[in-house]
Amino acid sequence: MQKPASGSSLTPEAVRWAYRLLLDREPESDAVLRDQLKRHSSLTELRRALLWSPEYRAKGPDSWREAVTWAYRLFLDREPESGEVVELFSAAAGTSRELRRIFLSSDEFRALNPGGPGGDMLPGVVIAELAGGERLFVDLRDTAIGRTIITGAFEPGETEWVRANVSAGDHAVDVGANIGYFTVLLASRVGPSGRVTAIEPIPSLTRLLRRSLGENRFEDRVTVLENAAGDHAGPVELAHLSLDAGARNSGGSHLVGAAKAVTGSEIVNATMVRLDDLAWPARVSFVKMDVEGSEDLVFAGGSRFFREHRPRILCEFHPAQIGRVGRLTPAAFVRAIEDAGYDVRDLAEPAARGEALAASDRIRTLLATPKPA
Repeated sequence: MQKPASGSSLTPEAVRWAYRLLLDREPESDAVLRDQLKRHSSLTELRRALLWSPEYRAKGPDSWREAVTWAYRLFLDREPESGEVVELFSAAAGTSRELRRIFLSSDEFRALNPGGPGGDMLPGVVIAELAGGERLFVDLRDTAIGRTIITGAFEPGETEWVRANVSAGDHAVDVGANIGYFTVLLASRVGPSGRVTAIEPIPSLTRLLRRSLGENRFEDRVTVLENAAGDHAGPVELAHLSLDAGARNSGGSHLVGAAKAVTGSEIVNATMVRLDDLAWPARVSFVKMDVEGSEDLVFAGGSRFFREHRPRILCEFHPAQIGRVGRLTPAAFVRAIEDAGYDVRDLAEPAARGEALAASDRIRTLLATPKPA
C-alpha cells in the first residue's frame, strides 16, 4: 500500500480515519466532517489539531499522557515535574519505541544507571514534524527553541511570512541558523531548483542541522557554512552556554567582547566571514538574520552584497543585546538599513517603523523591504 505524503490534501475518508485512530470514534456528523475539511489543508494540520484537542488529551489509560507518566515511574523512579512536561513529551513521542529512547538517553537516567543502556544516544533528541510535513531534529532540554518547535509555537509570525513569501527557485540565506528550523523551512519552500545557504558557527547545532537536512533529503539544495558572519574575515571567539552545561536555550551564543559571558559558558573558536566575500551562484532574494546582537556587524560586512542582491530581510532586533555586542546603537542600526535603500518596520506591527523601533528594549522582528529604485 502506498504511503500518502504527510502534507497531502485531506479527503473525507482521511478525516474519518483520523477520528477512528486518534479519538476511537467517527466524526459527530457530516457537518463536522465538512468543517474539518475547510479548517485544515493537510493531514499534518488535522493530526496536530486532534492530538492537541481536549478530547484526545483526556483519554483513558491507553493515551500517551498515561504512557509518559509510567515512563517517568519506570525509568526515572519518580513522578513527572508537571502536567506541562507530560504534554510536551506526549507531543514529541510518536511511538513507544521513541518514548523509550527519549528516557533511556536522558542525563537523569544515565546518572541513575551509570554504564547502562542509552549511552550512545543523543540526550533528549527527537524528531518534530512541522506543519508543512518537514521533519526537524530537536533537543527536549532546549525549552526556548526545541520544545516550542514541538508544540508549534516557535516564531509563528516569521514562519507564516516565510511560507507566504519564499517561492520555488529562490536563493535564501539563513544567518545564525541554529539547529536549522528556518533552514529546513526555506529548503522546503525553494524546492529542488532553489538554494539555501545556512551560516552557523556552533558545532553542536550544525550537527542537528545536518541530521535534519538528511532526514528531509535537502542536502543537495543547502550549503552549510560552519562560520560566524560579521564585519571582517578571521578568527573570533564566541561565548556558548551548552545544553550539557545547563542552558535552556541553544540560541544564546554571542561574540566575546563587550557582552559578559554567562557563568559556565565555553569559548568556541570560529572563523568569521563577510557576506561580501562569499561567492553567490545566483541572486539572493531573502535573508534571515538572528545572531544575538551582531546583526549590525553582518550588515556592515555585507554592504556590497545587500546593495547588489537587494534581498528582503527578516532580522531579530534586540536593542539591549545590540548595545552590548554590536558596533552601532540600535537606532543607528535601523538608520543604516534605511540608508541602504530599505523600508524597515516591525513584522508584527507594520505601523511601527524607523527610529521609533529603537525607543524601547522590546525584542522585535524587523522586516526590511528594498525600496523601488
